[in-house]
Amino acid sequence: MKLRVAVTIAYLVLVALASYYFTSLWFELNYEYRGAPWDALIKGSAATPFQYRMLIPWLVRTLTGIRVAGKELVSARSLLFWIQCGSTFLLVLAFRAYLRFFMERRIAGILSMSVFLALPYNLILDRVLALRYPYDIPSILFFTLGLIVIYRKNWLLFYPLFIISTFNRETSCFLTVIYFSVAVGREKWSSLSLHVLAQLLIWCAIKRWLYLVYLSNPGDALCLWNIRSNIDILTQPRAYPLLLSNLCYLWIPVLIYWRHIPDYFLRRTVAVIPVFFAFMFLVGNMWELRIYAELIPIVLSAFIIILKELLKKGST
Repeated sequence: MKLRVAVTIAYLVLVALASYYFTSLWFELNYEYRGAPWDALIKGSAATPFQYRMLIPWLVRTLTGIRVAGKELVSARSLLFWIQCGSTFLLVLAFRAYLRFFMERRIAGILSMSVFLALPYNLILDRVLALRYPYDIPSILFFTLGLIVIYRKNWLLFYPLFIISTFNRETSCFLTVIYFSVAVGREKWSSLSLHVLAQLLIWCAIKRWLYLVYLSNPGDALCLWNIRSNIDILTQPRAYPLLLSNLCYLWIPVLIYWRHIPDYFLRRTVAVIPVFFAFMFLVGNMWELRIYAELIPIVLSAFIIILKELLKKGST
């Protein structure tokens, strides 16, 4: 019992140190987008659609507005750093919890550290547009938590999480896509349709409300359409080393060997990867690998199980 407690403490300390180091590098090496600097996001005056991702800026504005003896309890910059650091820490713990659905507890704990192998490829090593936004790392955390509650079918937790995640970033809609992918053919159409419709209405209502709140802000309406620029990127040979490095290159073997995944839920989540790629081709900038980072828990978990299955077959 004492050994187990000591191992758990050592694990948490290691994750905390790794989270701090990663966050420090992310802050030091990347820069803010001049069209949506963090100070403007906190004030609510940044360009849209960046300002629509208002959860973290709103939280920082609220907490820094609390004063004791006329002084701030914490500066906005410090708070933003620790929110990113804490989100990274919780992301690893959430990924460990997700992996435990498919493997033994101790192995899940060890392999949860693989998050730090994938994160740099999407959030640090991409030097073409090395941008950082306050909602990027929390969005990966929310996505991982979403996978967990969908797997458990815990709707009492899912819907509050879905709402919070949507205020953070609109890619929360892919949690609905994941739910549909894993539930179709296994749940009654009445239940499936009700959940999908409810999530769609919630998502659209939040997006509409954000649009009205920030109607006077500069920028585009609801999203940026980048089809033409992405077609141009695909015609440039120099783009492919970067694009292939997405998600630590692991999306390639995952899409090739996905049939080797024995777990139905995990196998069906892989089906969302091409959908996510296609959506980002329409509204994202392919030079920015950060926009694919929500896929990290899906790709990493699938790759780990595929590797396990291939090794098992190779040893027989």
